[in-house]
Amino acid sequence: MTAEKPITIALVGNPNVGKTTLFNALSGLRQHTANYPGVTVEIKKASVNHKGRQIDLLDLPGAYSLAARSPDELIPTQILLGLHCVECRPDVVVAVVDATNLERNLYLVHQALEVDLPLILCLTMVDMAEASGAHIRLDLLSERLGCQVVAVQPVKGKGIEQLLDKVLEFQEKPLPVPMVWPEELITETKRISGLCKTGTPDFMVRRALFDKDGEAAKDLIMENRAIADALILARKNLADIGFVLPQAESIHRYADIRVRISGVQNSPKGNRNWTDRLDAWLTHPVAGTLFFLLAMFLVFESVFWLAAPAMEWMSSVHEILADWILATLPQGPFTDLLANGIVQGVGGVLVFLPQICILFTMLAILEDTGYMARAAFLVDNLMSRCGLSGKSFIPLLSSLACAVPGILSTRVIEDRRDRLATILVAPLMSCSARLPVYTLVVAACFAPALGHSPWLGGVVLFAMYMLGLILAPLAALLLKKTLLRGPTPLFVLELPRYQIPNWKSVLHKVMDAAWSFVGRAGSTILAAMVLIWAMLYFPSTDENGKSYPKEIRELREAEKGEEALVLQAKWRENSFLGTTGKAMEPIFRPLGWDWRLSVAAIASFPAREVVVGTLAQLYAQEEEEENLVQALQGTDSPLTPASGLSLMVFFALCCQCVSTLVVIGRETKSWLWPLFTFTYMTTLAYAGAWIAFQLGTWIWG
Repeated sequence: MTAEKPITIALVGNPNVGKTTLFNALSGLRQHTANYPGVTVEIKKASVNHKGRQIDLLDLPGAYSLAARSPDELIPTQILLGLHCVECRPDVVVAVVDATNLERNLYLVHQALEVDLPLILCLTMVDMAEASGAHIRLDLLSERLGCQVVAVQPVKGKGIEQLLDKVLEFQEKPLPVPMVWPEELITETKRISGLCKTGTPDFMVRRALFDKDGEAAKDLIMENRAIADALILARKNLADIGFVLPQAESIHRYADIRVRISGVQNSPKGNRNWTDRLDAWLTHPVAGTLFFLLAMFLVFESVFWLAAPAMEWMSSVHEILADWILATLPQGPFTDLLANGIVQGVGGVLVFLPQICILFTMLAILEDTGYMARAAFLVDNLMSRCGLSGKSFIPLLSSLACAVPGILSTRVIEDRRDRLATILVAPLMSCSARLPVYTLVVAACFAPALGHSPWLGGVVLFAMYMLGLILAPLAALLLKKTLLRGPTPLFVLELPRYQIPNWKSVLHKVMDAAWSFVGRAGSTILAAMVLIWAMLYFPSTDENGKSYPKEIRELREAEKGEEALVLQAKWRENSFLGTTGKAMEPIFRPLGWDWRLSVAAIASFPAREVVVGTLAQLYAQEEEEENLVQALQGTDSPLTPASGLSLMVFFALCCQCVSTLVVIGRETKSWLWPLFTFTYMTTLAYAGAWIAFQLGTWIWG
C-alpha cells in the first residue's frame, strides 16, 4: 500500500498579522529555507504529521495584494497562480487575517478566493478584537465567504489542532464563493481566454487585465504575442464604460467585502485603547525619538555588562585548554597548531558568543512586542529626506544582526532604485560580526581599570552602532542624488498590536544566531586561523638555521623567560605574516596601527571576527597567565585609546565580509555593485579611521 501524498498548504496574509507566529506554532519551529519550484527566492518550509498524514507548510512573504510590486510580494502571486509551475500550486490556501482589521485584511483574501483553490480563513488576534468590543460571528463569515473559518491564538496554541483538522478535510470542501464581476469584464475575459492555450483559467486572465505590468500578463504574452494587443484593447473597452483598471478592481472588491461582512462584526467601542495611548508617545517625533535612542543605548549597555561573567569564564577555559595541550602533547608544529592556531585563534572568537546571544535576545524581544514597526514609522521622515522610505529601515535594522539577511529583506521594497540604494548602504550598519572587535578594543582601551569611567565602554559601543545608523542614510542620500536619482517613494505601514513576546520564537531566533556564529567559527574562521598560524609559524628557523621553537623552549627551561619572549617576538616579526605586515605598515601608520594591527585587519577580509583570532595568535604566550585583553594593555601593545578608536571606526565602515559581497552580487545580478561597495566603503573606512585617530590623539594624547 502506497503512502498518501503529503498535503501542501500555503500561508498567505498581510505583513504583521501573525502569519509567521502561526507558522512557528504549526511547525514547532522545525523549519528551514529552501527554493520552491516556480519562484526565484527562498521561502520558509516545514513539515508536520497530523493524524498520520504529512502536511507540508509554506510560509509565504507578507503581501497586501496579488498585484505584486516587490520581489517578496511576487512570491505569493507566483505560487497561488501557478506561474512557471502549474503543478506546484498548493493543495490548500490558509489565509491569515487580523481580526482587529477585518475589512482591509480581507482584500488579499478576496483575491485568493478566485484562484480555484480550497481556502481556510484563519483569524488571529480575536481576543484583542473582543477586548475592544468587536465580536465576530465566525459561522456567518464562513457562510458569506464560502470557506471554513478558524480562530487561533498561536502564542497560546489555541485553535492549532482545529486548523490542522480542517486541512485534512480539504478534499470534501467546496471552492470558495468568488465575486461576481460586471458582464463587460466577463466578456473581455472570455475573448482573451480564446487566444490562450487550453486550460488557462479565467482568474489568470483577470489578473493580466488588472495588472498591466504584472507577472500574469507577462506569462500570457510570452505564450502568445497577440494577447498583448488583446489586453490593450480590453482595457480600452472597459475604460470607455467607466471601468478604469486597476482602480476599478479595488473599488469593486472593497464594495463586495463590505457586503459580505455586513452584520458579521459589531462595532468596537469608541474609546481609545491603551495601544493608541502608548503610540501617541512612542511615535511622537520628539518623545518617540528619545525613547528609541534610550532603548538602543540600554541594549548595547546590556550587551557590554551582562555578558562579562560568561565571557571571562569562556576565556579562562580556552586558555586552560591551550596550556594543557602545550604541556601534554609532544612539542612540534602539530601541537603548536592545536594550541595557538585553533584553540587560541578560534577560541578567542567564540568568547564573544554570550554577547551575540544577548544582542539577538534584545532585538528579538523588541521585534516581537511590535516596537520595531513603530521605529520604522518614526524614522520615515528622516529616511524620506534621504530619498528612501521607512521600508528601508527594516532591512537596515536587520543588518545590525547580519548584512546578508538585511540585504535579502530589501525584496519588500518595490522601487528598483530604492532597493539598490538600500542594498549598497546596508553593510554600513554594524553587524554582529563587528561586535567581537568592538568589545575587545573597548575592554583593552576603555576599561575602568585604566582609569576610565564605568559608563565609557557602553557609550563607545553605542557610538559605533550609531555611526552606521547615521552614515547609512547619508550615503543613501548621496546615491539618490547621483547614481540612483529618482523620486522618494510613499511609505505605507500597518502598525501591529503590542503583545507579549513569544518566548519560543525569541529563543529560536537566538539559537539560530548562535549556531550561525558557531558555524562561521567552525568553518570560515577555522580555515583562516590555520592559514594565519602557518604564516606566523613559518619559517621556523633563523638566518643561521637554528630552530626558533627549540631555542625558546631551552631558554624557558633555563628560566630565562625575558630572553625567550624577545626571541619569540623576533620569530614573529621574521615570519611570513610578520614580513607581510612590515611591508604594509607604512600604509596604515597614519591610522596609529603597527604591523600586527595591519595584518589582523587585512586577514579579516573573509570574516570580520578573524581579526580577534589573529591578534590572539600574535599575542599567544607572550606573558604567562595573561589573556588577550591583558596582553593588549601591555607596554608592547600598539593599542591606545586613539588607535583603538581608529580600529573600531575602520571596522564599522569597511566591508570586510566576502559573504556580504557575494549576496550583493546575487541580488543586483551584477558584480559591478559588489566592487563599487567594497571600494567606496574601504575608502570611507580609511578616511574615518584617520579622523578618529586624530580625534583620539587630541582627547587622550
